[in-house]
Formats: sequence, structure tokens, C-alpha cells
Amino acid sequence: GGTRYRFLETMRQYALEQLSAALEGDAMRDHHLACYVALAETARPHLTGAQQGEWLARLDLERENFMAARAWCNRAVNGGESALRLLIALKLYFYSRGMLELLRWGTSEALSLPGAQQRTMLRSRALHTLGQAGYFMGRYEAAMPHLLESLAIAQEFGDAGRVVIVLQDIGMAALGLGDMVGARRHLREASTLARQSGDKRATAAALNAMAQLHRRCGEIEQAAPLYTESLQLARELEDEHTASVALLNLAILAIGRRDAREACTLLKQAHAMARALDSRLTGQCVLAVASGLAALREDWDQVARLRAAADAVSYNTRIQLDPSDLAALQPLWLRAEGAIGGAAYESARVSGAALSYELAMQQTGEWLDLDG
Repeated sequence: GGTRYRFLETMRQYALEQLSAALEGDAMRDHHLACYVALAETARPHLTGAQQGEWLARLDLERENFMAARAWCNRAVNGGESALRLLIALKLYFYSRGMLELLRWGTSEALSLPGAQQRTMLRSRALHTLGQAGYFMGRYEAAMPHLLESLAIAQEFGDAGRVVIVLQDIGMAALGLGDMVGARRHLREASTLARQSGDKRATAAALNAMAQLHRRCGEIEQAAPLYTESLQLARELEDEHTASVALLNLAILAIGRRDAREACTLLKQAHAMARALDSRLTGQCVLAVASGLAALREDWDQVARLRAAADAVSYNTRIQLDPSDLAALQPLWLRAEGAIGGAAYESARVSGAALSYELAMQQTGEWLDLDG
């Protein structure tokens, strides 16, 4: 929390050369790595509770140090283990900041390092991180083998909590692949086990995932109460990220019911959470779902602008819309294009794509406030 200093790059390189010349470089880099693994693991439990925003901001200040620590893992003794511990602890930070490609690539490389090959729970967690990142990026087929291996290791060790978490993402990847039978089987098992465990966080996530399947299958009456329960659990945990996911899904249901006022109320709450956490993951989804509300308001130009702004964020983060969300929003985008014509729609898209993330979120907040 004190004053921070930065090196000019030339000074940094000179200092590193002098450190190496003094034969202290490896020891200092090992110490640096250990310190930043410890910081990441200290931060991890705070990235899902009331202090989410504070800890995300703190980790922002250390981003370059984390990258340097991860790079040293390729040469350090027991570097494979350290790399996996570092990336697993920082997973939620990478998600929030829209750095999925870096997380996916870094975890894939780390899993190939010496010390990362043994079938341990650390490897299971890392494989889950790799598969989950692939799922969020829409790479469902590539994600599945990593998730299945993660599940197998967790089952071998009898880690019931990890089994629940991985089953959920296997179900969601199956949903992305269009395997409704497999998705239903895995998600039903995940939600049942989560409830039995009494773990509120796992239950909130599993219920939201099960609701996504119900919504994709048109089972709206079954989806709505699960989203609501997930939201309630997230609020009890003071977990704004999980709460925002439930809010956005409830907003999509409200759009489907043509309840513009309810959808707007829910979107305002999710928008505020995205801004408070500076979460690109949540913000991108807010922009996309808001485009659905714009279609409901028959604000056709705004549909195109918001969709394009969300697509621009997706281009940078590599985060793809959940298949259920995409299925709900695509008909509305087509309706908007049909209402104003292809040329006008494309012109509005160009306008939206040109916005910075910060400006897109600011303008979206102002537009939502027009509802009063």
C-alpha cells in the first residue's frame, strides 16, 4: 500500500546483469518466485468474497512480477509445481481481467514441465483450469479431454469437492458440443453432489449451470428458480462475480418474457458489479445482454452498437458467450438487422466496435438509466 517505484528498462537489464555477475541471480529469482506464489495463494480466497475488488486491484499492481515469476518457473528447481500453484491461485484474476489466452497457454506449458507430470490433485486442478479456460473460449472439444482427466484424478483421490466442480464444467462443455444427454447427466450429478456437500459456493455454480441447460432446452419454469437460488447463495457469500452471472441470466429470462423494466433493473445491478470489480468477463456479458434489452425496446441501432462493443471485448479477451446465451440473443440480433436493414445495422456496428471498453460501459450505464 506504500509508494511504488519502477525501473527504466535499461536500468532493469543492467541490474539483472550485475545480479548474474555476482552469482546471486538464481537465488534471488527463486526467492522472488516463492514470494509471488505465496502472495497469489494468499489472494485466492479473497477473490470470491466481499474483498474481491480490493484484491483484484492489488494484484493489478503485481502483474509484471507475476509474469516474471511464471517465466522463471521454466528454469527453476521444482518449477512445474510452482507454475501450477501460481496459475491455479491466479485463475480468477485472469478471468476477471480477460486474460484467458495467457492463462490457457501458461497452464498448458506448465503442465509439460518436470514436476507437473505426476497424477496429483495439483495436476487435477491445473487440468481443470486448462479445460475451463478452453470452455470459456468456446473450445469445447479441446477442453473435454483435460476436464475428463481432471475428473479421473479427483475421483482417484476421493476429492468430492473437486469432482463437483469438474463435473459442472464437463456438463457445460457437453452443452457447447450439443450433447444434451451428456450435459444433463453431468450437470444433474454436479448439482446433486453440491447440495449434499453443503458448500454454498459450489451449489450456486452448479445450480446456475443446471439452469443454463434448462433454458437451452426451453424449460424456463425449471430454470428460473435455480437462477434465483444461485443469486441468493452468492449474495450470502458476498460473491459479486457469481451474483452477476445469476443476475444476467435472470435478465435474459426477463427479456424472453418481454419484461423490459425487470430486465433493466437486473442489468443495472450486474453493470454496477462489473464496474466495481473492473471485470472484463462480467462487462462483456453485460454489453451482450443489454443488446437483448435494446431489441425489446426496439432501439435497433443500440442493438447493433452493444453487440459490436461486446464482440470487441471478446476479440481481446477470447471469451465466448455461453451457448445458452447465444441461442437466446441471436434471434434478437437478426430481428434488429431485419428492422433497419443490413447497411444501417453494419454502420451502427462499426460505431459500437470503435468504442473503448471503458466508454462502452459508461454509455451503457447511461442508456440503462433512461429507463428511470
